[in-house]
Amino acid sequence: MGDGYVVVSGVPVARPDHAMALIQFAIEMLDAAAQIHDLYGHTLSIRIGIASGPVEHAKEQFEFESRGPIDVKGKGQVATRFVIDQKKSGCVPKVWSSFSLANSSGNY
Repeated sequence: MGDGYVVVSGVPVARPDHAMALIQFAIEMLDAAAQIHDLYGHTLSIRIGIASGPVEHAKEQFEFESRGPIDVKGKGQVATRFVIDQKKSGCVPKVWSSFSLANSSGNY
C-alpha cells in the first residue's frame, strides 16, 4: 500500500530496554492485525521492521535467525535478523516470519 507508521522507544527519556519494548509492541501489532478481516475473510498483512542499534538484551529474551545483509539508503549494507520466538515462553506467534530486526551496527 505504501502507507507507513513510525514508532520510537526511549524518547524523550532513554530506557535500557528500548529494543525489547519495540519487539513487544510489534508482537501486539501483529496480534491485532491478525484479528482484522475484510469482507472476503482475508486477514490484514503487515510487515514490521525495527532499526535499533545494538540489541544485546533482546538476544537474551528472543531467538533470531539471520536474514542477511540488506542495502539501507544512507547506511549501505546492514545486517538484519528475523525474530523467530521468545526464549522464556512459547506464546510468541509464528507469524513473526514477516518481522525483521535491523541493526545498523551489525552487533547482535
